[in-house]
Amino acid sequence: MRELGIETADLKRTFIDIDELSTQCRFHDCTHRSEPGCAVRHAIEAGLLSEGRLESYLKLKKEARYNGLSSRQIEAEKITAMFSGMGGIKNVRKFAKEKNRKKQGY
Repeated sequence: MRELGIETADLKRTFIDIDELSTQCRFHDCTHRSEPGCAVRHAIEAGLLSEGRLESYLKLKKEARYNGLSSRQIEAEKITAMFSGMGGIKNVRKFAKEKNRKKQGY
């Protein structure tokens, strides 16, 4: 989006179908990936919505999160997201340090 010069994205307007379906999801913070009771996933399984449309929505939603941030802030957000599954960047650094100590024989 930034490369195209698009500063903001109105997801509710562009993806009105997904927005309306998401109000029917069991969880208000549904990611539409694997949660039970997801109306968006149900629509995909029923052939009412394409997987590609959901992927486009999720990509644009992710990109919209960076709207108004500096390049340094965007990089920090991406790093945080990248390592969130490992408990955060601090845990990754700790793991790397321990691995390096074992490699050196300490």
